[in-house]
This record gives sequence, C-alpha cells and structure tokens, in this order.
Amino acid sequence: MFKGFNNRQQHSFPNINFGGNYGQAYNFSRCLLWLDAAYGTSTVVNGAGVSSWVDKINGVTYSQGTAGAQPTYVASDANFNNLPALSFSGLRLMVGSNTFGLGSLTHAIVVRATSTLATQHNVILAGGSAIGFGGLGSAAAATGYGYYNNGNAFTKTNIEDTAMHIIIANRNFVIIDGINQTSQTSATTFLFSQIGSDGGNNGANSVIAEILLYDYLMSETDAIQLSSNINAKYQKY
Repeated sequence: MFKGFNNRQQHSFPNINFGGNYGQAYNFSRCLLWLDAAYGTSTVVNGAGVSSWVDKINGVTYSQGTAGAQPTYVASDANFNNLPALSFSGLRLMVGSNTFGLGSLTHAIVVRATSTLATQHNVILAGGSAIGFGGLGSAAAATGYGYYNNGNAFTKTNIEDTAMHIIIANRNFVIIDGINQTSQTSATTFLFSQIGSDGGNNGANSVIAEILLYDYLMSETDAIQLSSNINAKYQKY
C-alpha cells in the first residue's frame, strides 16, 4: 500500500535539486513551478477551505482570501492513489503571485474533471485564455483537453471524461496517461496566472493534485517518460 505523507514532507518519488530559479521534479530538470497538494497548503483539514498554496521550487503563492471562493482540501482521494488533492468546484479560484507565458513551456497536471457539461467548461489554468476541458470561454460544445481562447480550441485532444488523468502538454502535443492524444496543434501563446477559473463564468469543476511547469518545450519522448515517472506515484496506468 502507498504510504501517505504529511503536508511538509518531501516524499521519495521526485528529487528536488535547486539551482538558481530551477529545480528538478520527477527526474527532469528546469522545473519552474511545482504545486503539490501534499505540500504548501494553508490547511490539511479535510473539507476545509484552502487560502494559499505555495510551490516547491520558487515559493510562488496562489491565494484566495474569500472563503466562499476557496478550493477545499481533500486529505485522501482514492482517485489519486489515496493522496491529497484540492477540489475546485464551481467558480473557486486561486490567483498567483507570478504570471507564466506558456508558449515555450511544458506543463504537467494531475487532475480529474468532476463534470463534462459544455456549459461548465472545466477551466484548470487561466490568465487571459484558458487551459482545460471543454468549450472554454463560451457555451460552444468544444470537447477534449487543450488550450482554448474564447471557445476556440488550439492545441487539444478529444479526451474528456471524469476519470483522473496525468496530462503533459505544450504547444506541440498533449500526452494523456502516457499516450499522445493530440488532435490539433498551435503556436499560440497562453498566459497562466490563476487556477480554477478564468475569473468570469467558467470554473474548473475539477480536483487537482499537482501542477508543474518546465522551462522548455519537452520532446514527446521525454513527456511520455515524465508521465511514467509521475504514474509511479499515482498508479493510474
């Protein structure tokens, strides 16, 4: 059985080696941001609102001062191998102290959408545009995980369900659970400054265990290996 960890322990799967503004996560270097629900949350009380979430690499903080807009802490989620996660239901939102341009970055997300209704959109990351499942930014019935702007899909897949997924993506591809599921690509640049909502009417309706950013366009081969490394922790596939 997988052993749990408290909120400030760094478990044995990913080693962190700091060098300037970069760290190593899941045996890949040049990690800029690493949000892990097992670390850096303002509370570890199951069902309590989370007012802040601090990343492991540079201490970037995502926060929400309004209690009703805070994600809730899930101390042990069977969908994530009984590890912690944050539940972003409705329009719950956390805003970051940094803004990242994702055009030349690779992101990894361990996530489960709780709804696939086109009108609920599942905005996971946002900052002027949105990343997540569905017709983000409009009521258009666009489907699949990807980068969206005003309902228009750019890099995307056709995968959309309520299962937990390990997603590795950049402007060239989307790897879901170790398989390249890309149906469309684009060089469009996206900004990321907030989690869980685009600040408007589109919320995440998702449960999130981890978010990572790597400061380069990872190759497909490396992205598949990264997914495998993360899977050693979550046992999805």
